[in-house]
Amino acid sequence: MVIGLLVNVLNQISYQHRQPRYLLRTAAEVRSQVETTSRIMARKPHLPYLLNCHWVYFPDVENLAQLRVGLTKTPAAYVYYGRSEFVLRPNFRFLCFPPYRLTGWEVVHSDPDGELYRIGKAFFSAEIPNDDPVLRRLENETLSGSQVPIEEARRLAAFLTQTGRCDQALSEYERLQKFAKLSPEEEHNLEVCLKAVRAKRSRS
Repeated sequence: MVIGLLVNVLNQISYQHRQPRYLLRTAAEVRSQVETTSRIMARKPHLPYLLNCHWVYFPDVENLAQLRVGLTKTPAAYVYYGRSEFVLRPNFRFLCFPPYRLTGWEVVHSDPDGELYRIGKAFFSAEIPNDDPVLRRLENETLSGSQVPIEEARRLAAFLTQTGRCDQALSEYERLQKFAKLSPEEEHNLEVCLKAVRAKRSRS
């Protein structure tokens, strides 16, 4: 029994040493925002392990409707979408640069390596946005890894502005500003969107 416990400890130490470095940074930054023993959906167990949380497998599904079914059957308080998910769950790349503000999805942490969302009850009764072929194409052109997909994000933000989706465009420009300086045209688009959103809120 003692030998078995020792082997288990050694295995845990070995597993810890195999953690991707970027996830070590992410875990350190979100630890205070995530309740210990919570359930986190991700394709691999690294981040849940680092946060002392329970791992829920990110299913290989086609769309948000199917993902909602998965979260209903196997609940999770959080969903992580990072490098591994970007490559092997490509249908959800919009989670890196969301063209929609998904009802019930709260961004807990965002960095070039991934997004951690807290999933609220509202998601399970909300209407799921229709797919947009143009947005889907732009999303699928984004890059993975530690390189921030700046140019693709610029194109997506411009497209959202041109099509009058100012709430979503603001989200893109806010993220862009964390990693790059906006061009004069983007500053103009940002101002246009801010005015449109303020006007919309004043009418409601």
